[in-house]
Formats: sequence, structure tokens, C-alpha cells
Amino acid sequence: MNENIVWSTLLNDRYLVKVTRTEPYMAQLTIAYKGEILHRQETELMFDAVFGADSSDIRSWQQSAMDFLEGRHTQLRAS
Repeated sequence: MNENIVWSTLLNDRYLVKVTRTEPYMAQLTIAYKGEILHRQETELMFDAVFGADSSDIRSWQQSAMDFLEGRHTQLRAS
């Protein structure tokens, strides 16, 4: 598989957050833990990320990942 990864990071030393281009100006953000995809969402790529990810996109992706994980943690604590 030839993934066009625009940006990735390891959040909390355990969650792989990755943004992969799906078409011009569009990508998919995924959050995985131990190889299992926990979350995926479509996202836009500012300037098509031609020269790399834009800093405002990165901040948005980080916030999306943290919001998802915070919600997941809250759900797990409640159950």
C-alpha cells in the first residue's frame, strides 16, 4: 500500500495519529492504538500541503485527536 502520509505523531507515547492524503486538498485523520484504528475523520489540507503540513492544520489535527481521546477516556471511566 502506498500511503501519502502528510503528518503523523505519537500522542501520549501510545496513540498513533496520522493524516493521509486521500485526494487533492483532502485527507483522512486516523487515531490508532496497537494497530487498531479507534477513530477516523475526513479533514482538509490547507494549500494541499504541497510543501508539508501547514501549522494551523497541525494544531487543528492535534486538537481533534486530544478531543477524541479525552471523550474516549471519559466514556471508559463512566462505564
